[in-house]
Amino acid sequence: MKNRIILVFIFLLTISFSFAQNNMSAKKDMKKSTAKAVEYLNDNGLKFTDKQKEVCFSAFTEYAKNIMKVQEKVALRQSGSDANTTTDKIESRKYVNSHAMRFQKKRDDAVKKVLKGRQVSKYESLILDLHPITLEVVKNSKKGKKSKK
Repeated sequence: MKNRIILVFIFLLTISFSFAQNNMSAKKDMKKSTAKAVEYLNDNGLKFTDKQKEVCFSAFTEYAKNIMKVQEKVALRQSGSDANTTTDKIESRKYVNSHAMRFQKKRDDAVKKVLKGRQVSKYESLILDLHPITLEVVKNSKKGKKSKK
């Protein structure tokens, strides 16, 4: 009897750890993207001081945590609903985007407080190269160029 209880307990622990691992890769990717985003800003003209880099990194980390929470909340909502229609997907995307915009403003305000005048304008132009949800660097080659037709 004790052996069965121990086996059931080990089995339950194994299953719970395996489900917990599903979200770990997304968190690791977000941490890497956060570090790459701050390095991208630093390498492309902002030239942060130590304090500025620390504030920027903490603001981006907070932003990433908030985005992950919103995405988890949306995933829980979608798993709870039986019908996975296109309207549900659109509503969830709107929900994530509305929160992302609010978090972006909070992040940008925190970073702009420690930047100098020229750095703020450079930051505003460089931040457009970052994807708002994943924080990956996406250089938009069409930005500011007229199309040839």
